[in-house]
Amino acid sequence: MANGSNGRQHGWCLTVSDHDRLRIFIHEFLVRGLIPWAERMIRTLNDQVTSRRGVGKSLFKKWFGGNKPSEKPTNNTTVVYTSEAPEMQMRRLADLAFMFQLYEIAYQTYHTLKRDFNNDHAWLAYAGALEMASLSVFMQGSQTQRQYPHHYIDSAITTYLNTCRSHQFATRATLLSTEALKSKVMYAEAAQQFIKMTSEDSDLRSALFLEQAAHCFINMKVPMVRKYAFHMILAGHRFSKSGQRRHALRSYSQSLHIFKGKDWTLAEDHINFTVGRQSFNIKQLDNASSALRHLLCRESQQTTSQQSAFLKEYLFVYKQHLQQSATLTSLPQLPLPLINSNDTKTWLGRVDQRGENLQAVAVNSFDDDSPSAAWQQLEELLVRNANSGILPASYKPSVQCFSSKTLNSGSPMAIAGECVTVEVSLANPLKIPVVLTDMALIWNFFPGLFSDDKNQDDTPKAVTNEQLNTAKNTVARALIETGVIQEVILEPLETKKVHLNLVPLQTGELHITGVGYSLGSRSPNQLTTEQRPSFASSITVHGKQNLEVQGPRLNTTKEEKCSKMYGPDRRLDLQVVPEMPLLEVEFHGFPQTLACGEVQQTTIQVRNTGCDPLHRLTVAATQWDFFSFGHCDLPPDSSSPYQVIPDQTDPLEPERVQQPRGYSPVAEVPIPGSSLESGASVTVPMWIRGPTSTDTHHIDFMFYYESVSKNPPLSYRVLRHRVTLKTCNSISVRAMAQPQVDKQNTKTSESLTVTMEVENMNKTQDSTITEVSVLQVSCASQQWILQHLSTQRNVDIKVSSQESVFLCFKATRCQDCLKESGEGSIKFSNVTFDQHQISSSTPPCSDFHFKSLQQSHTDRQNIQQIDPQTSPQELKNNNQSSLSLIVFWKGYQVDETGCSCAIVGQHHIHMNSFGVPVTSPPVPKIRMELSPVVFIRDSNSAPNQITNEASKSQLVRYCLVHSPQMEHDFHKSRLCFVSVKLVLHNCSLEDVECEVTTRPEVTRVDVSSVSDLSATDKPKSQTFTWSGLVLTRVQIPIGQTRTVPATACFCSAGVYNLCNFQVSAALHEGATVDRMFTVQQQTSPSIITIYEAS
Repeated sequence: MANGSNGRQHGWCLTVSDHDRLRIFIHEFLVRGLIPWAERMIRTLNDQVTSRRGVGKSLFKKWFGGNKPSEKPTNNTTVVYTSEAPEMQMRRLADLAFMFQLYEIAYQTYHTLKRDFNNDHAWLAYAGALEMASLSVFMQGSQTQRQYPHHYIDSAITTYLNTCRSHQFATRATLLSTEALKSKVMYAEAAQQFIKMTSEDSDLRSALFLEQAAHCFINMKVPMVRKYAFHMILAGHRFSKSGQRRHALRSYSQSLHIFKGKDWTLAEDHINFTVGRQSFNIKQLDNASSALRHLLCRESQQTTSQQSAFLKEYLFVYKQHLQQSATLTSLPQLPLPLINSNDTKTWLGRVDQRGENLQAVAVNSFDDDSPSAAWQQLEELLVRNANSGILPASYKPSVQCFSSKTLNSGSPMAIAGECVTVEVSLANPLKIPVVLTDMALIWNFFPGLFSDDKNQDDTPKAVTNEQLNTAKNTVARALIETGVIQEVILEPLETKKVHLNLVPLQTGELHITGVGYSLGSRSPNQLTTEQRPSFASSITVHGKQNLEVQGPRLNTTKEEKCSKMYGPDRRLDLQVVPEMPLLEVEFHGFPQTLACGEVQQTTIQVRNTGCDPLHRLTVAATQWDFFSFGHCDLPPDSSSPYQVIPDQTDPLEPERVQQPRGYSPVAEVPIPGSSLESGASVTVPMWIRGPTSTDTHHIDFMFYYESVSKNPPLSYRVLRHRVTLKTCNSISVRAMAQPQVDKQNTKTSESLTVTMEVENMNKTQDSTITEVSVLQVSCASQQWILQHLSTQRNVDIKVSSQESVFLCFKATRCQDCLKESGEGSIKFSNVTFDQHQISSSTPPCSDFHFKSLQQSHTDRQNIQQIDPQTSPQELKNNNQSSLSLIVFWKGYQVDETGCSCAIVGQHHIHMNSFGVPVTSPPVPKIRMELSPVVFIRDSNSAPNQITNEASKSQLVRYCLVHSPQMEHDFHKSRLCFVSVKLVLHNCSLEDVECEVTTRPEVTRVDVSSVSDLSATDKPKSQTFTWSGLVLTRVQIPIGQTRTVPATACFCSAGVYNLCNFQVSAALHEGATVDRMFTVQQQTSPSIITIYEAS
């Protein structure tokens, strides 16, 4: 040991001889003194005990009570022996034998004494004998065959506690016993003894024993982990009650490793909260903040008040921790809200936040993050148009929204002075509202990229807005304008997407690293009123959360497949390039609902908000015949989208227009000077025409423009916009042209009979267009001119809901027009039914016509590619004989408020062959549904079941065979009879029975199931009737044809449609009488012309 005065050790002056003398002295003392004395004492005590505890003396003592020990009871539970008592002599003998490692003699003596002490009710001595007896057996080790009598020590501990009320002796016995049990690998018994010693008398002793019991559970052969953690929590609690905070923190921290990540959320929350409290009490603020942070990072099953207490406790502790951290240079990490970094989207542009007064603004949304094939096709079409039909080898589709669905191996290219918007998904896992204030993006910026200064450093210094230094933040604001959101309130368990933006003012490299904000809490009982809510708690902590995106997993090489390797994702690492023009387009007066074929005028406002002028502004759409541009200097009449021809114009004189070589899907936006300066805006009129099919249409617009400056960072830029439009029914037009054969020249026809049927497709019960008027029918052709057949002009033709009108025109060949204007000239002839004649050869009428014609040619070319037998001469003849009809109509539409407004529109009919009916909109062919193939023995045992109503209406196809024209002298004979043959063909796979009637009102057929078919809605002519045939039935086998003769009777000359009869059919099923006949679909009109004989 060290000397307190001079720091030297005792015995440092002893020599070797002194050491030898001391060793010899100790040996002589033990051999000649201590050991012989111990032997004599053991022998003497043994003799005395043997002589004094004979049988007779024992009986005398028992019977007469002689030599009784003096009783001095302690707590009325024990006695005290004198030093000369035989029991004390035996105890002295046992202790001496135990001291000199004579454990067998000691055990025998202690074992004898425990019975005597028990008989004498000497409980303290009795417990001591039990304790020493068990220790004697334990100290013998493997030299004895006895089992360790742990029940002795249990009895001793129980006696100390309950009878003697001696907790110190019980504690001593427990410590000795548990060490013995642990050495015997009896951890369960040791843990039980430790737990038995826990009580409310001493928190410190109970804490120590609970901790030792926990270690016994963890050291068992099969570790009881949860019992270990539970008793460590109990020990920490008792340590905390005894004021031992460090030991309490240690106990709770050890139990936390067991409950962490095991979905025992309530237990884990309790431990974390206690660890935070204890760490805060001993001034370990870092550990306290970390423990309280875990209470807020996930969904919890705690009550609302408890979660509110957790959040306030964290904010209070963490704010004190930040105040004590004087060396803090960056923002701390905050636990709330939860941010999924992989859901982060980067948008090169600003999300429009203006009011709802604009019905449509051409800006993109974050929903367009996945690359769409439609957008790529439009962009490729625009690029080809700008490069003379050639797609550059370096072409790559432009991407403006970068997300986890896009390829982010390269850095996005941002424009200096333009906004960059980042969408961050915030989730509140708590049941209480969370308030975020002053939210902004955290970034690092490396200036100097694309700079003209050649003397700049090769390694520019990074500038960040995360610095707490005010001067450095001033420099950061001069480089990047960072948008700040004043307040974001996350309701309980709410997920909200927040748009944060910044504007780089200088070229360089921009790395977005995280989101900075102030975290606060709001009282859970605060009501959300109409006024803007704010947090009730005044404690806020300013911090951040990092945005760390993960790229796609690599799976190419063997190494990548065997391990988890991810590619780069640079959606948040932007390159800022110099200024460029920026286009904004606003759609004014754009409707949300249109009737099929309806034409409306809208305007678009084109604005250049960039720093450079732009030119070569073009646009493409998925439905390129949907719109048409006008001119800025010649706006159309405001009352109607059509231009009106002056009254002095000859209606028979056709208007000549040079036929365009082909309408491109790309349209040039007409802006003055073909360029748009920085800050300038132009309003351009635009006409739109509703699609011919009733549906909800999604029409995509893409605007293409280039910079006027040389060598721009981007060769071109695009702007996307999507329009959602709903169309409703208007009219359906069906027309057919049949040549009129001249008597003198039967090979060529100089005139055509054009029949047209206009039907109002609106139903009566839900009609939005109450009435439709046919304003004008125009013909666009190189050779044909459309004329009136009737002498009555300007007759108002109105068609109500579910009604149709039949019109007939005459088209004559113009021989002089082809010679005068050339092959590329188109003649527009008009037949007007209104007071004013519409100029069909001027925009927008001609634009929509030529675009529709171009689409029709494209569809025919696709058909001709399928049919290679079509010769070039046939194609040329078809083009020369083709004519197009433009039907202008006007309707009165009733809105939801009951107000009526007039709408106008146009339908197009392109006829390329004579005698073939054409409809607008085109009627899709309904394919016959065949029954599935079933393999059976008897083919007649499983007939084909036709249950589809559309298939039942196509069982039979029929047509009329008659002369196309006839002359008759009505002065000689008032009636003209024409023989007609009705040809019926069975198109089904079974025998069919047909019913033909020329008077549908006398038939027994129920046509309620086919009320939408046009066969029952045709008006009947008053000057033509059938003679003889009224009702007949015909059976037609599979694939066979039958003919029904009939006679038509006419009383005046004119053009007639003979299809005013009804054909019904049903499957032939033997002798069934009550069959359900179905009205068959009507074929094309069958026109006959009756001439007055001269």
